[in-house]
Parts: sequence; C-alpha cells; structure tokens
Amino acid sequence: MPADVSPNTLYFFANNYIDGLSRLFLNTPYNLGLFLAGQKDFDVKRDAFVLDSFIGRAANYDARQFSSTERQIRSMERNLNQFKTDPTVYADYLDANPMAKTIVDTFNKQVAQLNKASSISKKLRLDTTLTPKELKEALEDSKLNENAIRRNIVEMFKDYDVHP
Repeated sequence: MPADVSPNTLYFFANNYIDGLSRLFLNTPYNLGLFLAGQKDFDVKRDAFVLDSFIGRAANYDARQFSSTERQIRSMERNLNQFKTDPTVYADYLDANPMAKTIVDTFNKQVAQLNKASSISKKLRLDTTLTPKELKEALEDSKLNENAIRRNIVEMFKDYDVHP
C-alpha cells in the first residue's frame, strides 16, 4: 500500500516537525545570547521551547470587562443610528433609554483616550533602539496604563447602569 504523500500530509510534517527543529536551532542560541548579555529576561514560555505549548498567558481581566461594556454600548449606538430614520421609534427608544446618547458620546470620548494609549504601545513595538529587556519593561508600563484606562471606563459606566 503506497504512502499518502498529499500536499496536506507534507504540510503537516513540515509544520509540526521542521518548524520545531528550526525554532530549536535558531531561537534558542539567540535568546540565550541576549539573556547572558543582560539584554533580555528569561521567559519560560518562549525560552524553554519544550514547555511553550503547555504554558499559557493569564487572561486580561480589565480587557474582558471593558469588552463586555463596549459591546453593550456599541449595541446602544447601533440602535440610536438605526432608529434615527424613524422619528417615532427614535423618540420611543430615547424615552425608554434617556441616557443612551450621553452614554454613547461619553464612551466615544473615553475610547479616544484609550486609543492614544494604545498607539504608544504600537510605537514602542516599532522602536528598534530598545533592547528586548527595555522593550518588555516599557510595554508592561504601557499595558498597565491601558488597563487603568479600561478599568476607569468600566467603573464610570457602572454609574450609568451599564455593567460588564
């Protein structure tokens, strides 16, 4: 019986076996060199390549809370935009949700502030003058700032009865 040498089989072997070998021979010496030079901290997830499939990252609680709040407010915004074409339905929606316009406008202003903080993280990732260690520290600080903004937004809208 001939062996199955379909393109899918070849892709499977290349992806699962050759990729692992290339990461072992290319990434390990590079990361070890940066670590020994003091330009990078040891990261178990990336540097212990055997364990990387078993170690995950903790979920970002603030991002999940913010996402839930954002979905509710974006739904409110879609309703406002959809109902604008029919003045009667729009008036009924505003009667049922008198704070909807204020909530949407305030949220959009707060998200603009979050977007500015996110753009700082993007600029840091593109900065080639930083060592991996400096980049990691700067990104951690930036991420803390973004999470603080998200947390403040979530707390602000709890007052408007929008709960994650």
